[in-house]
Amino acid sequence: MIRKFAKLLPYWVIMKCLKKFGGSIGTFGKDTCLYFRIDKGEFIIFDKDNYTRMSENAKKERETKLQKQMNKLNKKLDKNYSLKEELKKQFDYEEMQRKEIRDDE
Repeated sequence: MIRKFAKLLPYWVIMKCLKKFGGSIGTFGKDTCLYFRIDKGEFIIFDKDNYTRMSENAKKERETKLQKQMNKLNKKLDKNYSLKEELKKQFDYEEMQRKEIRDDE
């Protein structure tokens, strides 16, 4: 789908989609690189080191976003202790179910 609209979409949209879907690793000249094929004969090429750095930064951003959401959720749960206890019971029950399934296998 991205291949059809690659020439019409803004560059940042294409990069965001391609980073999410991954690419193929190959050699270009002497260097190992990561490339994405957009169209017949058209490629976007990243240096492998730069791509790993970009993916690590994206992972850190996701982790900080998750941590912010966890903090927000914990603040709400701290206000309502009974809800927190019920969620804990439910979590313990689900863990027990998973252990039973693993033991049966």
